[in-house]
Amino acid sequence: MSLCQAGASLWRNGIVFCMVVFSGSAGYAQPAEGRFVFEVASVKRAPPEPPHVRPFAGGPGTKDPVLFSATGSALLSLVMSAFDVKFNFQFAGLPWMGTERYTIRAKVPPGTSREQFREMLRNLLVDRFDLKTHHEVRKMSGYRLVVAKGGTKLIPSPLPAPIEPSQAETSPDATFERTGLPPGVVMGKNGIPRLAPGNTPNELVTVEGHFLRARHETAEQLVTRISRDLRSPLIDATGLSGEYDYDLVWGPAHFAAGDVSPDSDRVPGAPPLFEALKLQLGLELQPVKGAIPIDVLVVDYAKKVPTEN
Repeated sequence: MSLCQAGASLWRNGIVFCMVVFSGSAGYAQPAEGRFVFEVASVKRAPPEPPHVRPFAGGPGTKDPVLFSATGSALLSLVMSAFDVKFNFQFAGLPWMGTERYTIRAKVPPGTSREQFREMLRNLLVDRFDLKTHHEVRKMSGYRLVVAKGGTKLIPSPLPAPIEPSQAETSPDATFERTGLPPGVVMGKNGIPRLAPGNTPNELVTVEGHFLRARHETAEQLVTRISRDLRSPLIDATGLSGEYDYDLVWGPAHFAAGDVSPDSDRVPGAPPLFEALKLQLGLELQPVKGAIPIDVLVVDYAKKVPTEN
């Protein structure tokens, strides 16, 4: 998984759900005058408070691939999405870019790929905000992931398992409407959501902990997941190659270690991430001070008031 597309998410009774959705890319659109651009696009300033809706909707890989909307989105989020910047530490913006918000409505040419879509969004930001950027490498502190003493507990992945008919026939939207839960999530006997039994890759985040069932993933992909959670640079120093299957459960640091089964019906006492990696996967995080080279996107200039439509 490169940067996994964040899929179904909702807020229910103080519980946050977050799942990973895997989908293929679309076909290719023809560039207009050598540049990939939206057919039509509207850009307007929005109130400073974020709306109670999904900030981004539509576009390639969604159920509405030809209509993209960003509702009350910070310019910071728009630029990071356009340049496919995965983490905040890879981005150096202007002070106001996290608070000034904008609404965008854009018509996407049929057959546009995700890569082409990002180019369209970059071109829109350049045209309307006079956006100017450059890249530079900065040395940062972070962690290196290594194999712990005793060896890794990662399991090499077997041949891909066939998709169960029920999984192939049920759409995410139908699951939401029927149960109020994201696909692949069920309600435990104690009223706490948990991953549904099975072998399908999935991810669930609740106030009780972070549940991850990974299949056919590389050590590099695991590093990306950990970096996302720690919000810190990581390097893969495991020396592991190939693809692996693993289950990983972790929680806030104040949780004590206990039952960490992803399919448990009782509230897990999930260990903190550092402990969970060592106990469950045989991996360890070691601190690195000011020595990890990170490619950073730097914003040199952008207008607060976009050019009129």
